[in-house]
Amino acid sequence: MYHFIINPRSRSGAGYRIWRQLKPLLAQERISYRAHFTRYAGHAAELARSITEAPSPAEASPFYSGSEACAGEPCTVVVLGGDGTLNEVACGLCLQSRPVLGYIPTGSGNDFAKGLGLPHDPAEALHNILHPAQIRRIDIGLLSCSSSSRRFVGSSGMGFDAAVCQEALTSPLKPLLNRFHLGKLTYVLIALRQLLTLKPSPLALRLDGREKLFFPRAYFFCAMNLPFEGGGFRFTPRACPDDGLLDVCILHSVGKLKILALLPLALFGLHPRFRGVTMRRCQKLQALSSVPLAVHADGESFQRRSRVTFTCLGQKLSVISGNSKGNRKGA
Repeated sequence: MYHFIINPRSRSGAGYRIWRQLKPLLAQERISYRAHFTRYAGHAAELARSITEAPSPAEASPFYSGSEACAGEPCTVVVLGGDGTLNEVACGLCLQSRPVLGYIPTGSGNDFAKGLGLPHDPAEALHNILHPAQIRRIDIGLLSCSSSSRRFVGSSGMGFDAAVCQEALTSPLKPLLNRFHLGKLTYVLIALRQLLTLKPSPLALRLDGREKLFFPRAYFFCAMNLPFEGGGFRFTPRACPDDGLLDVCILHSVGKLKILALLPLALFGLHPRFRGVTMRRCQKLQALSSVPLAVHADGESFQRRSRVTFTCLGQKLSVISGNSKGNRKGA
């Protein structure tokens, strides 16, 4: 059974228009499916949980009809939306039921699709989901602090990059630029504005409980499962989604003019060779900042924190890949 979780408002309403274009293709192939439309923030997570959470023993009877769970049969959850909708679904999925995830990107950034080499054309993406050539078991990341936690599948970060992501969530620039198919520029323009008030802060990192790093003037760091975030910035060009590790990029000890020069280089993954950029790889990262900083998971806000842990979990998520090669280290 295919369950489509659709954000009709993604990319300023393009999500609903794309879904209407895809429905005849499903009918043409005589696909059995259910469509679920998101109505508010957090609804995609609720839908994913309802679809994949197995009913309790008391509910598992021929007379029980209150659960939408797959009840043990193969279940493919297809997300039609942006990276934010995808993150909500990843947070809500019951992994014990071993769901398979398909993704039709309709957002502004679509960094997850880019990182896994998934098609951006909706019809092609749907065809790949209905006729999968490969299913990859990718890592799942977890952000956690003393009071809450949140999964991520592509990227997470703390500081400047997270502040840009958080502003993009509410910026009027995003829907305006989406009308002209220039949504990716939202992140660039907001990043330039954020640079005007950007201040470095002391940051202490501990990797896998062993290596300790301290940066007196840090601007941000990201802990990534895939290479891309922020609408195409290749901050961790060698990140691999199934190696059990997070790739970490820290920007520190440089001036704002140097940051302006490094950001375009990051689009091509050329920034690690320059001073002020530190790269690491780890399974668990503990961060302590002198002041609360913005934190994000797949572009979704995790509020402002001064202490947070980033972990690559031992659990895996099955994702329908766009091609037979996917993303490999050194590619």
